[in-house]
Amino acid sequence: MKKIIIEVKNEGTELNFFSGKEAVDSIFLDKNDNAGDRLLSEIDLILKRNKLKLTEIDFFEAKSGISDNYTAVKLAYLTAKTLNFAKTVD
Repeated sequence: MKKIIIEVKNEGTELNFFSGKEAVDSIFLDKNDNAGDRLLSEIDLILKRNKLKLTEIDFFEAKSGISDNYTAVKLAYLTAKTLNFAKTVD
């Protein structure tokens, strides 16, 4: 199973690409990097670096270790849900 996890932490946002249980690639966006503006382009970068298409990712997941009221957390969950939905649309 291939998945990308968007994890929001106090320090910033981390994108992790897993193939099975193995972490294959990751990108860290510092909290000052404006992750909201860069999130989709960084996911695209992970896909390109690993020669993958969006449809080849089985699941996108968002995690957070901070308050769900934080805007970055809402963006992470919205992005994961939207990308999971987009894969089902023809």
